[in-house]
Amino acid sequence: MRIIPKEAFCLSSISEIDISGRGGCEQVIGDKIIPIAERVSAPLHDFEMLCNGNKSRIEVKKQENDQWFDIAKYHDLSSEDRDVIMLFVLHRGGRITHLALIRLGELLDLLLSNSSFRTYGWTEYAIETAHKLVQESPQLQFKAKLKVRDLIKKFPDYFQFLYEAS
Repeated sequence: MRIIPKEAFCLSSISEIDISGRGGCEQVIGDKIIPIAERVSAPLHDFEMLCNGNKSRIEVKKQENDQWFDIAKYHDLSSEDRDVIMLFVLHRGGRITHLALIRLGELLDLLLSNSSFRTYGWTEYAIETAHKLVQESPQLQFKAKLKVRDLIKKFPDYFQFLYEAS
């Protein structure tokens, strides 16, 4: 599966990047891996870049495995929002092991259609309920867990892999 040409990313020094510690490390990832992208502050994405004349919006998710998602944001997405590209940056001890891409809409379709993710809150009911409650109390957050490494291992055909450590 090809979402963005691999050439749009700078992968030459990936083994030297240290993303250990708390926090998203979006700026480090942006500077080192997607230097042609512009950092933005948007609810569903961290970066925007022009690639082959098309604007791509990219959300970076960095984790060893367990990632928490604010599911209220995923209610009633437009087709443009479903097209946001999720860049999963998996690491062990701060060293990147995988870079994998999937469109947000495809990720949600996969999670919502598979009963094994329901226990973590990946249901349309949970997403809609979270959205309604956040509308009433904007500071409220609802988080659903996703074991990203496990997901990628179980459903590799859904992802475009940019990098896998040997």
